[in-house]
Order: sequence, then structure tokens, then C-alpha cells
Amino acid sequence: MALAPSPSHAHGSTNLGDFYGGLMQPLFHFDSLLLLIGFGAWVGQNVDTPRVRTAVAVAAAALVGAALGLVGIAVPGAPWIVRCGALALGLLTLARLDLRPELCLLLGVVLGIGQGNAASIDERQTVAQPILYALGLAFGPILIASWFAALVENLKATWMDIALRVLGSWIAAVCLLVTALAIAGPR
Repeated sequence: MALAPSPSHAHGSTNLGDFYGGLMQPLFHFDSLLLLIGFGAWVGQNVDTPRVRTAVAVAAAALVGAALGLVGIAVPGAPWIVRCGALALGLLTLARLDLRPELCLLLGVVLGIGQGNAASIDERQTVAQPILYALGLAFGPILIASWFAALVENLKATWMDIALRVLGSWIAAVCLLVTALAIAGPR
């Protein structure tokens, strides 16, 4: 086996179809996963956050960002929106800051557009059914963030507040490292 190696691929094909490919995109891209976990933790941590409206705003914005990406329109700095958004959500979770409902919705829209566009702009050549892929990208944030927010909301133990703050600090630290590596570029 060692004498006949085969090529290695960074992203293998899961052959799940375009809807499920869009739905599973955050699981294969760590920065998107950090963004959605951070979003779910922050939304679940704060009782005054309009959870349903914010989740719908993120999904609708991700749909818009994905549609733009699938037709070839890149949102300037979309990968940076995802990285910096995850960093901001990690810091918001760490500090346990609750924003005004209007700011929650605005943050959700900006992050959704960035995540949807960053997830679709490079995939547009391989997607056979762009509408299904975009719908999967829009449904993914609702599913992951809502599940994580419900988990946080239902665990009322005293240790949960500490665990969320630790999670926020880890998300922020990982985002700082990923951002530093992106700035440094390949060596």
C-alpha cells in the first residue's frame, strides 16, 4: 500500500445532494461552525435577545448572501466578516453582553450575508442545483444556532454560565489565531 499511494484531497465529495451539501457546509468549514456555535451560545445566554427574529434574520441574510455568491457576486470581505463575527460573538458570550434588539438583528443580517456568501462563492462551479444549495445554507444556521441556543437555555445549572464564558473565550482565541494565520499567509 505504501508503494502505490493515492492523491489526498482536502475536501472530499460527500455526494449528499445540493440541499444537504449546503446544510452540512458549516460542519466542513471550521470558521462557519465557530460563527454558528458562537451565535447560538450568545443568543441562548441572553434572555432579552429576540431569538426567533434573529435566527430568521440570519437565515434570510444567509440566503441572500448565498444567492449573490452563486451568481458570482462576491461580498467584499465575506471571509473576514465570518472570522471577525465569530470573534465578536465569542467576546460577547465571554462578557455576557446583551445588545439592543435592533443591534441583534443587524448583527445577524451582516453575519448571515457574510456566511452565506463565503460559503457559496467558491462552490458555485460544483453546485448543480443552486436553489437547493442556497436553501440548505439558509437552513443550516437556523438548525445549528437554534439547537445550541435551546441547549444553553435548558441547562440552568450554575456551572453553565461559567462554561459559556469559557466557550466564548475559546471561540475568541481560536478566531484570533485563524485571523493571524490568514494575515500571515502561506509560507
